[in-house]
Amino acid sequence: MRHPLWGPEVKDHRSGDEGLPFVDFIIKHSLNIWNYPNSDPTFDTTRAKSWIDVTVAFAALDFAAHTWHVTTRTLSDHNYLEYNLGELDVTERIPRYNLNKFRLNKVAQKIANIKSTLLDQLDRSVSPEDLDRFLLVLTATIQEVCATYLKYTKPRPKTVPWWDAELEMLRNEIWSIQVDGRPCTSLRESIEQIVKVLFPSDNEVLTESWDQQARRLFVESYDSANSDPHFTKTEVWSALKQSKRRKAPGLYRLPPNSYVQAYADDMVLVVCGHNESQIAEKGRAAMSIIEEWGELNNLRFSPQKTCMLPITYRRRLSLADPPVVNLYGQPFRAVGEMKYLGVIWDGGLTFHAHFKDRKVAIDTLSYRLALTV
Repeated sequence: MRHPLWGPEVKDHRSGDEGLPFVDFIIKHSLNIWNYPNSDPTFDTTRAKSWIDVTVAFAALDFAAHTWHVTTRTLSDHNYLEYNLGELDVTERIPRYNLNKFRLNKVAQKIANIKSTLLDQLDRSVSPEDLDRFLLVLTATIQEVCATYLKYTKPRPKTVPWWDAELEMLRNEIWSIQVDGRPCTSLRESIEQIVKVLFPSDNEVLTESWDQQARRLFVESYDSANSDPHFTKTEVWSALKQSKRRKAPGLYRLPPNSYVQAYADDMVLVVCGHNESQIAEKGRAAMSIIEEWGELNNLRFSPQKTCMLPITYRRRLSLADPPVVNLYGQPFRAVGEMKYLGVIWDGGLTFHAHFKDRKVAIDTLSYRLALTV
């Protein structure tokens, strides 16, 4: 980006009009250029040099333009541009009037008195030049009336006069302690707070049914020194024959080709099917069984954390239109990959994402080991 306003004329194959868009920007925003063409290059290498770095500012900072200079003693290809603004507050402030009903009435009355004169001048305007002169007169009249009957608002300081840098440092330190610390006064109180948050106690009166409470009280009150005898084969076969087909208790009633694996607080449900509708039907049936089993055991699953990974080899399943499976009435969120037991699974079972993740971990470990050797 070259232009004679901030650099010397350099004759080469490139066009000299590269800086015209930036010049238009400078003119539009009423900026002043501090660079001068005879200065040292702002970008200097062994092969070439250029005046590509430009400093512009508003007219309020013109008092410091003479301090602008290029420092060539740097370790970078870009030289430093130095200037001294001093300690003067040069914040550009747009004057604003303090408006109230009394002053506005005065302004309106004054403009109403000269309304006929303005309208007469407007009627006598027959060319664009006459309209421009009328606008200048109207603007000057409004400014004069406002300056006479209105007052400027006084700038209010952003901080109190007694606030200094030391108090600012103390406030930042307190904020950092509040963010990084804990709202406890002792180690025991901290442990109790962590246990209370991570392992909330169940309200047995509200969450237990009458059967569950009776069963729990019977187990807690049971006391016998003699163990009950083992079940005989006849009793086992009799119990099995009395149970209905495909009506096993718990999660054993899942639809065919559906599998459940649970580890700690993570559970995976695998549903196999030939098409999208079959997978959705089996998934909804399996989730209804899981919801029923959770209510029976005082467990509730999080719909926000539950996600669905469509696995297909010929792109028959799409993330844009996945099978619809609900949990507590809320549909699953379809994802392209998920992490379970340390392995990143993807829709095509290529494990590319898992290999990339392991590669990054190995590279990081190798780099740290190299630093310690």
